[in-house]
Amino acid sequence: MQFQNQYVLSIIKDASVIQGHLPKTFLASVNIQSTKEGDWFFMLEDFSVDHQNIFKELLSKKVAVIVVGKTTELPKNIAQYNVCILNVEHVKTALKVLTQRVRNDYPNTVIAIAGTSVSQSIAILLKNLLHSAGKKAIIIQKNASVFEISCIIINYALEDVTIIFEAHASKIGEMKIIAQITLPSLAVINGISHQDIDTFGSLVDIALEQRSIFSSFSEHHIGIINGDHPQLSSVSYPHPIMKFGFKMTNQIQARKIKIQDTTISFVLKIYKQKYYVTLLTTNSDIILGVLGVVATAKLLEISDEKIVPFLQTPLEIHQCFEQKILPANRGTIINDTHSTDPESMKVSLLAFQNLKNSKKKIVVMGDMIGLGMSSAFWHRQVGRFLRKTPTISTIITVGMYGAYVKKTAPRNIEFIVTKEWHEVLGYLKIYFMEQPVILIKGSSDQGFHNLVTHLSQT
Repeated sequence: MQFQNQYVLSIIKDASVIQGHLPKTFLASVNIQSTKEGDWFFMLEDFSVDHQNIFKELLSKKVAVIVVGKTTELPKNIAQYNVCILNVEHVKTALKVLTQRVRNDYPNTVIAIAGTSVSQSIAILLKNLLHSAGKKAIIIQKNASVFEISCIIINYALEDVTIIFEAHASKIGEMKIIAQITLPSLAVINGISHQDIDTFGSLVDIALEQRSIFSSFSEHHIGIINGDHPQLSSVSYPHPIMKFGFKMTNQIQARKIKIQDTTISFVLKIYKQKYYVTLLTTNSDIILGVLGVVATAKLLEISDEKIVPFLQTPLEIHQCFEQKILPANRGTIINDTHSTDPESMKVSLLAFQNLKNSKKKIVVMGDMIGLGMSSAFWHRQVGRFLRKTPTISTIITVGMYGAYVKKTAPRNIEFIVTKEWHEVLGYLKIYFMEQPVILIKGSSDQGFHNLVTHLSQT
């Protein structure tokens, strides 16, 4: 179902039609790749440099309306096309105001998840839990811009669906902008990591930026935080806070954690209630994701009777310690490419160590990004951490900082340093006769998705 155009025009006060006629219904888009016939395309000011080619592609897609700013230069032949041109003072401002109004008029549940790489796990698990409880939910793709998020919020406002998105700030002040535009119903900060410390300066500054996800909250909202982080739990908030983590001061806790064979078991404490839970994974990073999901589910009024059985099912999460048998039985790969911050790297290596497997264990490790001046230090720390993973026999690094890992790694580990992901393939072929288990730990920016795809298909 779509909004009527009159509702849209009543909100965007400075809008004027300079060509054609507005259709009766409204469906917003800012992403050219996903734009469909009949959409209203908001040409953000960022497109102004290459707007002629943008117009050409939009016209070929037969969009219904193109929303442009006052300074946008229209193609000379635009009058030949059956398209409506809607002119506004500032396109971004118009979309921002529209999103805020829709959020106030149609208060669907919108959940923002900020913090570390665990965000992806929380988003996926929460969506699956909601589905198992008979509720509709969608996840907005990772790295979507705030205006792509805006369009999805607007387009789903008339449907009974929970919208979940990862809130990521790439510069100072961006988290506050995300919060002020999307006006989330619930927001979760799952933790603080060293990733992006080159942008924000320190863990204290990172925490300050993350806490801005609550900037649109009133005293009637409840924020959800990882209570184990003092940068989150030791500050005051103008609204109630629910805490999760391993400490006894949290409302949602995991206690008595045991890692055995292919499972992790622990006592889940939900307020005063205790449940014994077994997760079908050895990746302890998933525990925080589970606790964040439980905290959010409680605020969504999902009963313990629905939460606890769901947690006992296989928690398959794409790119999060995801196991796959290679073709021709050449071995097994574990795709853990969702993040490469120091905290996630150590957890992943430890989970790989705890994996019960008699085959040769190989790690393909990419650079940890976003660490700035501390990059060499953290890569040396990973090398030292490898003393805790004696079952790993071979490390293949990809990128600039592999030599720093090698410098402090145990001497008994076979170490191979490469610059590009495709160099790894030649080295791995040597080991395929041994049917090894291979942990892939790197980012898409380094081409690790290509490495995983190549190994999976050939």
